[in-house]
Amino acid sequence: MKKEVKRMTLEALAEIVAKGFGQMATKDDLSAVKTDLIKRMATKDDLEDLAIMTARGFGDVSGRLNKLKDSVVGLKEEMKKGFDHLENRIDGVEFKLSSNASAWTKDSDHLHEWVGELDKRVNKIEDKIVSAK
Repeated sequence: MKKEVKRMTLEALAEIVAKGFGQMATKDDLSAVKTDLIKRMATKDDLEDLAIMTARGFGDVSGRLNKLKDSVVGLKEEMKKGFDHLENRIDGVEFKLSSNASAWTKDSDHLHEWVGELDKRVNKIEDKIVSAK
């Protein structure tokens, strides 16, 4: 399978180079960069080769960025699932705590009743001991 070769115009290459140096690309800048590129390159074929390499490089960067974006989206989905699972676990713990709290309240009420009955029995026994003396 042959890799598709993208061709760029000299103007497009000049614009990329100008932007690469952090300049706002105006027509004068583009023509200056284009002229500079022509002076530096030996032949037009060299310029075309550079344009092809630049286009291919940006295509690779675009592909890597798309893979990174997909990776981030996948990670976001995994985190959402994890947070949903954690939220469900917290809800379960809260339910168990509230159930236990109501059970403890009932046990506490029964304990108070039982202590009240024991107090009555102890009072009767004390009264019998006092009256026996």
